Amino acid sequence: MFTRLLGAVRILTGIWLMYLTCATVLDLELRPGVPT
Repeated sequence: MFTRLLGAVRILTGIWLMYLTCATVLDLELRPGVPT
């Protein structure tokens, strides 16, 4: 059971890191055109 939990944590961590990467890239791309 512990190995399945560890696998789920790793998958969620990978998804979270991919989300952060995409959000950072989009933020850098859209920054000049978006007033803050």
